[in-house]
Amino acid sequence: MDLSFLFHFILGGILFTIIHHFAKSKNTVICSIIPAFPTLCIVGLLYLIYYGGNIDNYIKNTILTFSTVVLFLVILFLLNQHTNNIQTSLFLSIIIYLCIIIHYNFHLN
Repeated sequence: MDLSFLFHFILGGILFTIIHHFAKSKNTVICSIIPAFPTLCIVGLLYLIYYGGNIDNYIKNTILTFSTVVLFLVILFLLNQHTNNIQTSLFLSIIIYLCIIIHYNFHLN
């Protein structure tokens, strides 16, 4: 059995546990910093370097993905401000986000 998968699984679980803790404590600053911290981006880059992946494509795709996430958050914020209904705003924002990601996947790769 490859123990690296177990290590990565535990590391991911720790990140989710930390976010859960700070959300429960209502610490919105730390809750927003943890997912925005570029740790996973750097890890993905290091893995691609190690395994000989296409670094330029990775960086381009990461920029497009991060831009889409920022757009998702702006849409979510604006919809929630307009409707004052986070469930509807989140649902619509996710649908828009998925449409954009699917468009990127089919037309840019």
